[in-house]
Amino acid sequence: MSKIDISVIIPIYNAEKYLEHCVKSIVENDDSFAIEIILVNDGSEDKSGQICNKLCEDYPVIKVKHQENKGVSCARNMGLSMAEGKYIMFVDADDEVTGDGLKILFQRAKETEAELIFADIMKVDYNGEVIRKTWDESSRSYEGVELETALLAYLGDPRGYNLLSFVWNKLFVREIICLHQICFNENLKINEDALFVFEYMRYVSKMDYIRKYTYYYYTNRDNIGTNHMEEDPYAYEKSLTVIYQRLKNNPLLYKKAEQYYYHAFVELAIRNMFHIVRCHQGDEHKLYMIISNMLRHETLHLGLKNYKSKSRDNFKIVPFLVYMRQSVLLIWIFRLQIYLKNVGLRR
Repeated sequence: MSKIDISVIIPIYNAEKYLEHCVKSIVENDDSFAIEIILVNDGSEDKSGQICNKLCEDYPVIKVKHQENKGVSCARNMGLSMAEGKYIMFVDADDEVTGDGLKILFQRAKETEAELIFADIMKVDYNGEVIRKTWDESSRSYEGVELETALLAYLGDPRGYNLLSFVWNKLFVREIICLHQICFNENLKINEDALFVFEYMRYVSKMDYIRKYTYYYYTNRDNIGTNHMEEDPYAYEKSLTVIYQRLKNNPLLYKKAEQYYYHAFVELAIRNMFHIVRCHQGDEHKLYMIISNMLRHETLHLGLKNYKSKSRDNFKIVPFLVYMRQSVLLIWIFRLQIYLKNVGLRR
């Protein structure tokens, strides 16, 4: 049996401004259980590698691996191959764990013996706004039909800050990961974590939710991920489609999942278009072409037939403009929405 309770895996790429705060938020947690922190420096071009080495000298619980830049999925897989703990936790290098976050997760894991433990997060938006994200009214466990329902809800809103959509703020059982050879898809540049969680959930008989905040999630620091999104605007939807197709061996669940899949596809496409417009810098014609190409996607228009927006953030006209493929008007509406949000007139 492993003497290490939790292996914390942190993939790192050009995170010199945040890395030390991230690591200290973990090592300064309760020391009543054994942890190891695995820092995987994925070919950083700043001083992240030097900071990793210094942290390793300062804290005996830290392991460091330096590798050529291969992407976050490869870095996390490397961390998994090095891990020795009973449980696995993933943390992004620009985020932080709350002061008692690890303790809360670990204690609940011991009490319930659930195979997936997750908790609430505090999301710090690009404009500094703190948004508390919760899952349910109270802490509880999910088994059987309830677990299946949670899986479908996850498919229906895989990126709407549904708390199951990300690998951080959770404890995974390493034995399950090893037994079923679950790993991150290194061909996906975006949303690889959603696919990992889904694959893991297929082998879980019990998961447990804690209505406490254990994680600070900082969005859009240095616009990480924006370039990948412009290069492949439907990257999120690719992983969603993989998830949907994996349900084919369960015909009943596959049929139930159909409506969730199409709704989520539309939601993701609109969110991605908004994000691209907000973060794009430079050639306006290039932006127009990106949005225009996104609006031609066949699955997007299939999903729009029965689509009803659940988002408070979207103007009601947005789905209509998407359906009519009005690129210029859509870009203008998104920019108006961004402006109103920035001046505090729309939440």
